[in-house]
Amino acid sequence: KIDGKLGAVGVMQLWDDSDRCIVVHNETEGDGTTQVLTTFLPIGPVMTRLPGWSGVTAIHGLPKYGFLILGYGLGPAPDYDRVTYLSHTMHPLTLPKQLGGMWSHAKSVLLTSHKPPGEDSYTLYVICTTPMNCVLSVLSVKPVTTYQLEKNVTIDTLNEVTLPIDSCEGKILTWDTPHGMLVVAVAPEHQKVVLMSATGEIVPFVAADGFPIHDAVVHEGNLVLATGTDIMVFTAPTQCVCFHKLPERVQSIRSINGSLLLRLKNETRAIRIAASPSHPIAARALTILCAVLTNPKQVTSLVMETMSQRDEWASLCGILLQAKASPPPSSALERLRAVRRSVPDILPTLGAATATAPMPSSRAALDISHTRAAACALHLMHEAMRVTSVHRPFLAPLASLIFSLVQQQGWKLYAEHYAALYPNLRITHNLPLPTPPLKDDPQAFAMLQRAVMHASWFAELASPPDLLTYVYASIRFKASPARAFPFIPHGRSGSAATAPIRTLCHLIDLRNNCDGKRYYEGTVPTGTPHEKAVTGMLGPVMEGNKEVEKVIASLSLGPTFLLHQSISACREAPPADWGSKLLSAIGRQDAAKLSGCTHADISTTLHPFADYKNEKSFPPKLPQAESSSITDNTLGVDVGNGPPSIGHRLLWSKDARLAVAQSLLCSAVPIILTGCNEDLSDPSVQQHQLATLANRVLALPCGRGMLTLSTMVNLSGSTLPVPPLVLCGRRAKDQAYTSLDLTAYASETTLWPEFLNGCSAALRLQSMAQLGTNRVYIRDWIASAVSPNAAPTAGTAGVVLGLGLLGHLEYLTGSELYSLMFPRHEATTVALLLGLSACYRGTGEKRVSGMVSLHLAPITPHYTEQDVAPGMQAAALIGIGLLYQGTCHRLMVDMLLGELSRPPSDEHSCNLHAYALCTGFALGLICLGKGGEATHLADLRLLDKLLALLTCTKWEFLDPQSHTLWKPPIVPGEDGPGAGIPLSMHRVNNRNQNCSKVMIGPLIDTNVTAPAAAAALGLMFMKSKNEVVHSALMLPTTASLLQSVSPDAALVRVISAALVKWDDIEVSDAWVDSMAPEVLHEALLDNCDYMFKPGARQHLLLLHANVIAGCMFALGLKFAGSECKKARDLILENLSHLMVYRLGKDGHCQIFLDEAGNKKVIEPCINACALAASCVMTGTGCATVFKVLRQLQKRKDASYGSHMAVAMAIGLLFLGAGHRTLSSSPQAVAALFISLYPRFPTVATDNAYHPQFLRPLYALATMPRILETKDVDTGESCPVPLVINKTIVATSPCVLPRGEEVTVEVRSDEYYDVNVCKGIAEQRKA
Repeated sequence: KIDGKLGAVGVMQLWDDSDRCIVVHNETEGDGTTQVLTTFLPIGPVMTRLPGWSGVTAIHGLPKYGFLILGYGLGPAPDYDRVTYLSHTMHPLTLPKQLGGMWSHAKSVLLTSHKPPGEDSYTLYVICTTPMNCVLSVLSVKPVTTYQLEKNVTIDTLNEVTLPIDSCEGKILTWDTPHGMLVVAVAPEHQKVVLMSATGEIVPFVAADGFPIHDAVVHEGNLVLATGTDIMVFTAPTQCVCFHKLPERVQSIRSINGSLLLRLKNETRAIRIAASPSHPIAARALTILCAVLTNPKQVTSLVMETMSQRDEWASLCGILLQAKASPPPSSALERLRAVRRSVPDILPTLGAATATAPMPSSRAALDISHTRAAACALHLMHEAMRVTSVHRPFLAPLASLIFSLVQQQGWKLYAEHYAALYPNLRITHNLPLPTPPLKDDPQAFAMLQRAVMHASWFAELASPPDLLTYVYASIRFKASPARAFPFIPHGRSGSAATAPIRTLCHLIDLRNNCDGKRYYEGTVPTGTPHEKAVTGMLGPVMEGNKEVEKVIASLSLGPTFLLHQSISACREAPPADWGSKLLSAIGRQDAAKLSGCTHADISTTLHPFADYKNEKSFPPKLPQAESSSITDNTLGVDVGNGPPSIGHRLLWSKDARLAVAQSLLCSAVPIILTGCNEDLSDPSVQQHQLATLANRVLALPCGRGMLTLSTMVNLSGSTLPVPPLVLCGRRAKDQAYTSLDLTAYASETTLWPEFLNGCSAALRLQSMAQLGTNRVYIRDWIASAVSPNAAPTAGTAGVVLGLGLLGHLEYLTGSELYSLMFPRHEATTVALLLGLSACYRGTGEKRVSGMVSLHLAPITPHYTEQDVAPGMQAAALIGIGLLYQGTCHRLMVDMLLGELSRPPSDEHSCNLHAYALCTGFALGLICLGKGGEATHLADLRLLDKLLALLTCTKWEFLDPQSHTLWKPPIVPGEDGPGAGIPLSMHRVNNRNQNCSKVMIGPLIDTNVTAPAAAAALGLMFMKSKNEVVHSALMLPTTASLLQSVSPDAALVRVISAALVKWDDIEVSDAWVDSMAPEVLHEALLDNCDYMFKPGARQHLLLLHANVIAGCMFALGLKFAGSECKKARDLILENLSHLMVYRLGKDGHCQIFLDEAGNKKVIEPCINACALAASCVMTGTGCATVFKVLRQLQKRKDASYGSHMAVAMAIGLLFLGAGHRTLSSSPQAVAALFISLYPRFPTVATDNAYHPQFLRPLYALATMPRILETKDVDTGESCPVPLVINKTIVATSPCVLPRGEEVTVEVRSDEYYDVNVCKGIAEQRKA
């Protein structure tokens, strides 16, 4: 086909691999010919022309890269040589001629390559045979891949060596040996093999002379040579370990799939050969003898004669016992021929007959020096076999051989040693005493010194080295002997035979606190002697050293007991720096999992040589309560009962407090109507009672969101289940149902409850930090759960906010965000603004900043406030605060300051209090804790203006020159939205601007601005101890000035003042009293009405109640999640007084109610104290606090906001089903302050003073801090006594206390003691 279609003149070269075949031929082209390479691929032939080439000398493939082609062409002498690189795409690249040699004059060119591990270049070995000599060139080739053809293929010459043969037309191989990579050149025309190192130096080879070599191959790491009718297997240049005789001459040999393919004279057969003798002791003996004896040819002859016999052990014994005074004069070739004449065919697979082999010829016997060295080497082998369990059956034959050798040499002490060990051995010769020292035989002693470490033991031939006596003396005297025991060092041939000696002696040295370098080189272990022993022995095994692992596994029970003793000593308290693998090896999987590795990195089974398990009994399982996890029966939806289950059953296993909390926060069951049947039969009575109780149901979502926070582990389904808000009632007597008639209420009655309900459902998911590898799957789930193409609802909007608070909105694209915002649905827009800002908190991300700024009048040009709902504006303000949190962004601070001091107008008259409060929160967030450090804001008079808004001041004070409230300049080069927009930024709002809805007087309305300014100052100067700000926030000291302070403003001012002096907050009545002016204490006295104007004392008592509530709220923020019982008791004491409308340490003073007896004037104080108590005991389910909250929750006449506060308090008490707590970082305190702000709505539609959509911001203040203990064998949770921070005694599972460093100690009778020092970053994102 090639001749017919490609015009080939003739095939010159052929190269093939697994998927292609390259044929080189000539193609006639005009007056000359061109070399053509036709590559046959599975898809067909591909032809590549090489212009100017006359012939191809050699082709060599580089795996995964391409082909290197050497050839020659026509032209002047320097241009004869041709070198090209052919990529896998058959694209030729001409290379620089750096190879040397003249391919045009070469008789043959042989190539092979080797790629060192971890490098991207090949080492190329080229043998070029010319009429003058034979040269080996060592080259470094760095190829290129198919997609890197623009780069050059680099070839560098490393070395050139002239071989000691004049030609080599056989083959070239690379042989990877334990001593390094070698190059094998086979020259069958000379019947020789040349060995070279990786750099080209000639290496001495035992088969280099005297043996006619016809072919060679590297098979399973060994070099196999074909010499006539025989096969020789070498594991090293000086060690032949196998010899096989064949019936016919071997013409060629190849290695295929673990077998040798032999081409004999008349047939081709595949055989498998053994690389060592079949007799186990003969193999080990030959290995150690080859290491000790110095004459390579004599060693090779010994190996071949031994393996030629049917009984290899008898043959070896016969050779060793036929010692001669001098070595035989015959050459190696003659000895080999003598052996062949006396050896029958040993390959039954080739049909050869078998017969009993005669004893070897006496011409193969060793001389006296080699026999003496062999006796010493075999003695070391015997001592190593004594401490192993697998070779004990072969000790007697080996001892018999050694006994015969030492008797033959006249070594009396050695003979007596073996006779004492083996009673059946009897001394039959009169042995001389003293024994002649071995050092008198320089040749024998030199052989031992060359191969054996510490060979001085054999110099005098005194008492023989006894390993067990050596070990016993070391254990008895607890010190290693001064002289090390002899052994063959690692890396030399025969080291495996004495490896047990080296391992056991190394263990002894480590146990005796020696440096351990006499037997092993490397890093010296540290620690106690037992820790050194475990690290030195098991450390290499854990690093993958199979040799050490095999030796340790082969040790007998006695030596292994020493290692197990050290393991047992370390198991109780292992060092902290041990890795997980080493801890698992000693049976401490529990400590291994605490070392930082994941469960998948730690083996669940013990190492075979450390077969120890925790024998301590597993404590009996505690009975599981029926409702220990949330199910459909309690919340109406499945919230994930898989492991780890919500509300761990061991947290509150002895009671049903979690079940009670779940039932109190359940909104998916009908409302139970109680009362007389006659009363309930009246529909109006039913509707009235149902409407009253419906306030409680509508207020539950926030609390339930806290209870189920981050409790859903597995994401299943395409949508997020949201529990319903059931507003129907069921009479307790006859189980009759009735529904609430919502037509009599505003259409937005259920809007924000549904919003908070959806948000609570979304907060059940794991946060971004907790999802781990599941993050990649969350985006598609979010897109399907939110369903942007469906009609927007309040519940869906709440889900969006919940996802944003958890950080999941980052996965939504711009188009998806636009589709959500396009319907202009108020709740959805609010959720997006807050959720995205929470996702990018503190980053100032420009895309989100632009989206939020669209809803702010001061930033957006041509802005019309009627187009943006008040809720959107408030959400945008908080979004700006979150987005630029802690940045002190000048432009945003200037804008917010102007909005805070902005008077009402017809466009800006709805929900003024909420708008101002959100502005104050945003201003405080941007300058969070940096109010005194932001020097670049000094010209804004930030502090002066905020203090003016806090007190009753004239409008002109804000800007006395222009009588304007706000006129911010354009900052050149300022980043962020609104930069360079003069139209809206220069809008001026005069105080004389007419407002038809709100009357504007000459003074600032502090009812609107004071709470906002106080909140801003408290957040800005948090923990700063600024005396000016603190004194300004404190209440006035006279009764007349206190008349201008509203109770809710007093509450916020006390909280903010406490935030400023954070470190001064104390759990004491003295600190609480110090926060109230003296005139408030005087108002508590009996019969003091004459001291005040009519009605003034009532106002002062209300102020005093709010001061106490503010102090309790500050205590809750300071000790949030701390479980401080002293703070809890102080808060509950004041709460108990407020619940009965009394003040004073003993509750002696009765609070005056208004004329109508309205008790709601004191509800904000009760709510603040309830939330404070839950903050202190967050996640603990404290029964004392829970009891009080249940009493508050039973109130039927409480408002919607009071029910919300109690529900949130219950949720905080069981935050995350006990798995989460509150952080104390400034960011967390700010988020908690905004979320728990103690001004709750009166009805479900009320957003006048504090927007309801800010309540879920508590999610930004939480963090996981549950400590759970699991049995390492069963994987089940178990209660364990703990000591936390050296003082706190607890039982797991429990919530860890706050602190940068938390120490946990396990002190249990059933389990090992574990000490854990864990750093807890309070600022981390939960």
